[in-house]
Amino acid sequence: MGADTHSDVARAMGFTWTAGVVGAGLESDPDDPSRQIPSVVQSGLTLPSRDYYLQPGVPYEGLRTALRDYVASTFRRAGVPDAEARSTRVLALETEIARRQWTQAEMRDVVRQNRVMSLAELKAWAPGFDWDAFLGEIGYDRQPKIKVKSDTAVRDIAKLFAQTPVADLQSFMLFHALDDWS
Repeated sequence: MGADTHSDVARAMGFTWTAGVVGAGLESDPDDPSRQIPSVVQSGLTLPSRDYYLQPGVPYEGLRTALRDYVASTFRRAGVPDAEARSTRVLALETEIARRQWTQAEMRDVVRQNRVMSLAELKAWAPGFDWDAFLGEIGYDRQPKIKVKSDTAVRDIAKLFAQTPVADLQSFMLFHALDDWS
């Protein structure tokens, strides 16, 4: 990719959503549909929803095992050392993210999804995550308002982010970069 960063390429292509432990993008402002508003939302899962990480029994346990094996094989193919241990930590982090996420039913509540804050309010609401760096990288740091969807999940995931060892966050991000670009 040369000197370009992933976000530079994404912006140049018109791609407006990014993901990590939280996701961000642009969407129509429900209070003024003639304009777009930056939005942040729960993110961070490889499997389709939180239930895949939290529900016991068939088919969920098998799917979690398959995910751990897939993460390990992705690391091995990329030459990443300690693939098995890292895959276990990635699955553990995604499980903790899932514990904090809203259910699918909660995510359909458009009224609850429409919490608008300033950047200062977001930083106070969800400390522990470098909102300036994250939003600055995608060009949203100077916006007067940000829509915070799944607000309690975003808050709790930001707290989890601050408590997670850097090595585990690095493994998580490395896996997602390899998976996204493979």
